[in-house]
Amino acid sequence: MHPIGFAGWIGLLVTAMNLLPVGQLDGGHVSYTLFGERHIWIGRVALVAMLSLGFLRWWDGWLVWGLLLLFMGLRHPPPLDPYTPLDAKRRFMGWLMLAILAVTFIPIPFSIQEPRVRQERFQPQPASSPLVEARAQGGFPWLSD
Repeated sequence: MHPIGFAGWIGLLVTAMNLLPVGQLDGGHVSYTLFGERHIWIGRVALVAMLSLGFLRWWDGWLVWGLLLLFMGLRHPPPLDPYTPLDAKRRFMGWLMLAILAVTFIPIPFSIQEPRVRQERFQPQPASSPLVEARAQGGFPWLSD
């Protein structure tokens, strides 16, 4: 993979991880603003999904993320002004962020595969070749005048 493509992939991976709808992550902020107090259930579902993916051995890193999010907490602090509703533009941006999460999320972000070594059967070469025979006969006839 080209280094610029790899850097882009890492950027999308970090964005997807940050948009998980749990606690203090950016996705947690978005889910709190869109769903209010129901965000805690969305966070719990996301946490159970992460731990399940880890226990099912899809990617062991989901266990680490799940434990980290348990340590951070699933709750979101209340805003300073909980009474002002979101306008249409901000609501659209919130749904757009959830769509970006859906597009960039990968259940198995890393997988290391052993390179396949192609093992060909050894086939012995003949004892003589055209170059060896030409040299044995006194030279290379196509080089002579």
